[in-house]
Amino acid sequence: MEQVSSTSKAAARVAARRLATFGLIRRVGIRGDRKKYYRTADHLGTALKEGVMAIMRRRLETAWAEIDDLIGRIERVNGELDEVDGRFLLERLRYAKGLSQRFADALNSQWLELIAS
Repeated sequence: MEQVSSTSKAAARVAARRLATFGLIRRVGIRGDRKKYYRTADHLGTALKEGVMAIMRRRLETAWAEIDDLIGRIERVNGELDEVDGRFLLERLRYAKGLSQRFADALNSQWLELIAS
Protein backbone atom coordinates (compact mmCIF):
# COMPACT_ATOMS: atom_id res chain seq x y z
CA MET A 1 0.00 0.00 0.00
CA GLU A 2 1.32 3.43 -0.94
CA GLN A 3 2.09 5.73 1.95
CA VAL A 4 0.91 9.31 1.62
CA SER A 5 2.83 12.04 3.37
CA SER A 6 1.32 15.36 4.22
CA THR A 7 2.77 18.75 4.96
CA SER A 8 1.06 21.49 6.89
CA LYS A 9 0.25 24.73 5.11
CA ALA A 10 2.60 26.58 7.43
CA ALA A 11 5.51 24.22 6.68
CA ALA A 12 4.85 24.47 2.94
CA ARG A 13 4.75 28.27 3.19
CA VAL A 14 8.08 28.39 5.04
CA ALA A 15 9.68 26.00 2.54
CA ALA A 16 8.36 28.03 -0.40
CA ARG A 17 9.74 31.27 1.07
CA ARG A 18 13.13 29.66 1.60
CA LEU A 19 13.23 28.28 -1.96
CA ALA A 20 12.24 31.73 -3.25
CA THR A 21 15.04 33.31 -1.20
CA PHE A 22 17.49 30.93 -2.86
CA GLY A 23 16.08 31.88 -6.26
CA LEU A 24 14.96 28.34 -7.06
CA ILE A 25 11.30 29.29 -7.36
CA ARG A 26 9.42 32.54 -7.85
CA ARG A 27 5.97 33.66 -6.92
CA VAL A 28 3.45 34.14 -9.70
CA GLY A 29 -0.05 35.51 -9.49
CA ILE A 30 -3.25 34.57 -11.19
CA ARG A 31 -5.56 37.48 -11.85
CA GLY A 32 -8.57 37.39 -9.54
CA ASP A 33 -7.08 34.67 -7.30
CA ARG A 34 -5.62 35.57 -3.91
CA LYS A 35 -3.80 32.27 -3.49
CA LYS A 36 -0.02 32.20 -3.77
CA TYR A 37 1.38 30.19 -6.64
CA TYR A 38 5.01 29.43 -7.37
CA ARG A 39 6.97 28.50 -10.45
CA THR A 40 10.44 27.02 -10.73
CA ALA A 41 13.23 29.26 -11.87
CA ASP A 42 13.65 29.40 -15.63
CA HIS A 43 17.24 28.21 -15.42
CA LEU A 44 18.10 26.24 -12.29
CA GLY A 45 21.86 26.50 -12.92
CA THR A 46 21.69 30.28 -12.87
CA ALA A 47 19.44 30.17 -9.81
CA LEU A 48 21.92 27.93 -8.02
CA LYS A 49 24.85 30.15 -8.93
CA GLU A 50 23.18 33.46 -8.08
CA GLY A 51 21.01 32.23 -5.23
CA VAL A 52 22.20 29.28 -3.18
CA MET A 53 25.90 29.58 -3.90
CA ALA A 54 25.95 33.34 -3.31
CA ILE A 55 24.14 32.94 0.01
CA MET A 56 26.55 30.18 1.06
CA ARG A 57 29.55 32.38 0.21
CA ARG A 58 28.17 35.27 2.28
CA ARG A 59 27.52 32.95 5.22
CA LEU A 60 31.04 31.57 4.98
CA GLU A 61 32.49 35.07 5.04
CA THR A 62 30.44 35.82 8.16
CA ALA A 63 31.63 32.59 9.79
CA TRP A 64 35.27 33.43 8.99
CA ALA A 65 34.91 36.86 10.56
CA GLU A 66 33.40 35.29 13.70
CA ILE A 67 36.15 32.66 13.89
CA ASP A 68 38.88 35.27 13.44
CA ASP A 69 37.28 37.43 16.14
CA LEU A 70 37.14 34.49 18.57
CA ILE A 71 40.75 33.52 17.84
CA GLY A 72 41.82 37.10 18.54
CA ARG A 73 39.87 37.22 21.79
CA ILE A 74 41.34 33.93 23.00
CA GLU A 75 44.86 35.04 22.11
CA ARG A 76 44.35 38.29 24.06
CA VAL A 77 43.11 36.53 27.21
CA ASN A 78 45.28 33.45 26.85
CA GLY A 79 47.08 34.23 30.11
CA GLU A 80 43.75 34.08 31.94
CA LEU A 81 42.79 30.73 30.43
CA ASP A 82 44.08 27.40 31.51
CA GLU A 83 46.89 26.68 29.03
CA VAL A 84 45.34 23.37 27.93
CA ASP A 85 41.89 24.93 27.45
CA GLY A 86 43.29 27.89 25.54
CA ARG A 87 45.29 25.67 23.18
CA PHE A 88 42.27 23.38 22.72
CA LEU A 89 39.95 26.26 21.82
CA LEU A 90 42.43 27.78 19.38
CA GLU A 91 43.04 24.40 17.78
CA ARG A 92 39.31 23.75 17.32
CA LEU A 93 38.66 27.21 15.89
CA ARG A 94 41.53 26.88 13.43
CA TYR A 95 40.23 23.44 12.46
CA ALA A 96 36.74 24.90 11.89
CA LYS A 97 38.21 27.64 9.73
CA GLY A 98 40.10 25.04 7.69
CA LEU A 99 36.92 23.04 7.16
CA SER A 100 35.03 26.12 6.07
CA GLN A 101 37.86 26.99 3.67
CA ARG A 102 37.62 23.54 2.08
CA PHE A 103 33.86 24.05 1.74
CA ALA A 104 34.48 27.43 0.09
CA ASP A 105 36.98 25.82 -2.28
CA ALA A 106 34.31 23.27 -3.23
CA LEU A 107 31.79 26.08 -3.81
CA ASN A 108 34.28 27.81 -6.10
CA SER A 109 35.33 24.67 -7.95
CA GLN A 110 35.23 24.51 -11.72
CA TRP A 111 33.16 21.33 -11.53
CA LEU A 112 30.41 23.02 -9.61
CA GLU A 113 30.50 25.95 -12.02
CA LEU A 114 30.08 23.50 -14.92
CA ILE A 115 27.16 21.78 -13.23
CA ALA A 116 25.46 25.10 -12.50
CA SER A 117 25.95 26.34 -16.09
